[in-house]
Amino acid sequence: MPNNKPAMDRYDFGFARDLYDTNIHPRVALGPTDLAEIRQAVKRGNGRKIMTAVRQKVDTIVDLVLASNDLPTLLKGDGTWHSPRPASVPA
Repeated sequence: MPNNKPAMDRYDFGFARDLYDTNIHPRVALGPTDLAEIRQAVKRGNGRKIMTAVRQKVDTIVDLVLASNDLPTLLKGDGTWHSPRPASVPA
């Protein structure tokens, strides 16, 4: 038998209120107890390589944003092949 109730009546959207009240986002998959291990992992091996690549990518994007006089066009792109919008930023 199908449920004909509107979506808003089928779900309780307040279930995460306690998490928000303690400054924890409900979609965060990592907790405060994981931070020490993560900090160590990004200092060596593959974790270091990954973080180096992420930082380089982010630095490029930050430089573009800081230098831009027209953020909407930067983020959307102007449709030309030389548009400064990075490919990693969805249109």
